[in-house]
Amino acid sequence: MQPIKLGRVHVARHPLFDAELTQVLRGGPFSAALHLAIEANGLPERSLVTLLGPRRPRGRWLDHPVAGVPVRRLWPHSEDLARLYTGLSDTPTDHLTRLSVSDDYYIGADRCAYRLVTRLVVRAEADRVARCLVVLWTEQRAGPRHATVTGTRYCRPGRIRESTGYTVAELVLDRVLRRGECAVLEYEMTIPKSVDGADEFARRFTAPTRQYALSAVFDPDTLPARCYGYQRLAVDGPDRCVEELRPAGNTVQTVAIDFLPGIVGLRWDWA
Repeated sequence: MQPIKLGRVHVARHPLFDAELTQVLRGGPFSAALHLAIEANGLPERSLVTLLGPRRPRGRWLDHPVAGVPVRRLWPHSEDLARLYTGLSDTPTDHLTRLSVSDDYYIGADRCAYRLVTRLVVRAEADRVARCLVVLWTEQRAGPRHATVTGTRYCRPGRIRESTGYTVAELVLDRVLRRGECAVLEYEMTIPKSVDGADEFARRFTAPTRQYALSAVFDPDTLPARCYGYQRLAVDGPDRCVEELRPAGNTVQTVAIDFLPGIVGLRWDWA
């Protein structure tokens, strides 16, 4: 299934598309390679078949998937993020599949983001799963402050690690999950004020996700001139599925269904 569209803008094939396809064919995951191959009007069967075999283990965190794809594929300055994960765990996964994710991202009258509220539906992929790791990356901020976890439901804040715009937070679940069990958890982050204001928010998925809903909530007296939804398969890849979105009141929303590993985001122009 494709993401829900509210007036799609057709975009010409980006010159980075072929390079992105080549990268995914070499490193996977298979689902992303198949999707791009179809989009490229052909099925490179031999390359796709090679992705079905077991991948060789690698020694560095940047080549390890957090849950499905390498850290370096989805985040800028991924070396810093890898160090933060290492400080929290000796494994690059929290053994939870994100079945559903929703984000409410709040932007004030000064055009700066100040709050993120997230609701997760997760499923345990191992026994005795007791925590969930969440990441927030923000652009350059005014001063040394980072985002902080200011509220939770069905979990509580654990350890937090911060560096160069990254905040990695551990959420300790209210109950320990057995393999196959599902749980709902919510958390809220306060975002320090940026230098130039906010014009974008995106969430990165390291594994396929059934549903993602993103709402950008603006101050009623300070609305953007235009807003667009977009997707990417890599942080340095081309925008895909670009769509211009109309606000409902002071809120702009985008929804992705059965989304492959990658990035889903909103960006907006103030004038």
